[in-house]
Amino acid sequence: MALGVGAALWQMNSISYRVTMKFPEHPIAFGTQHHSQMSIFVDKRGNRFSNERFKGHAFGYELAGYDGYALCYPRIPCYWIFDEKRRKLGPLAGVHGACNPPRGIKGRIHYIWSEDNSAEIDRGWIWQANRIEELGRFIAADPDNNGLMDTSRFKSTVQRYNQLCRDGEDIDFHRPKSSLGPLEDPPYYAVKLWPGGPNTQGGPMRNIRCQVLRPDKTPIPRLYACGELGSFFGMLYNGGGNLAENIAMGSLAGEYVVQEKRWK
Repeated sequence: MALGVGAALWQMNSISYRVTMKFPEHPIAFGTQHHSQMSIFVDKRGNRFSNERFKGHAFGYELAGYDGYALCYPRIPCYWIFDEKRRKLGPLAGVHGACNPPRGIKGRIHYIWSEDNSAEIDRGWIWQANRIEELGRFIAADPDNNGLMDTSRFKSTVQRYNQLCRDGEDIDFHRPKSSLGPLEDPPYYAVKLWPGGPNTQGGPMRNIRCQVLRPDKTPIPRLYACGELGSFFGMLYNGGGNLAENIAMGSLAGEYVVQEKRWK
């Protein structure tokens, strides 16, 4: 609609997103929690590729690299790998959205995740294996893996991570020492992870008065925008930022809107 009256666009490559768990049996995705406790993320080939204690609203950019030789996105999906210690630590899913139904309300989008993750193992959402090599074969058999998993490389990745834990320093991705815990207590587990999360940031370009601008930066009369639609945060969004932006810029837009003369 904004384009239809001549608006310029900005921040169209900006998204606030991270990794989520999405299962065919459930209509919406689950956010992850405690993903840096005694666990790692690996790509389709079995390589660890990033610091698992990530900035939540920006980690999705770590997943978006396209491999022009394999003709795929090797980190979509990626896999969350952990052992029995992490399984017992608590639910994999965060307490928001699908796992936090309003009191007294039940619906198909609401789900209560088990405290010890056992129900999700029984559902097949979490894969379980007694040995790392066996877990690698489960991942290799995943239709979404595209046959890229190298089980020997995957085993080496886990061995490398365990050595970093014993050394007390993640020299590969600089995860905090307090979050390091070796994967050495079978059974071992894997969960498939997909890009997902809150919102896009792109939309019509606006000025400090929240007026929507044309490509030549002149304002389109009587058209204002605020919040996530053309957010000024772009790729630098922080949690709760859009709420503050809505309040501040919405109030500012309102001040100028009421100064507009009434149409005859």
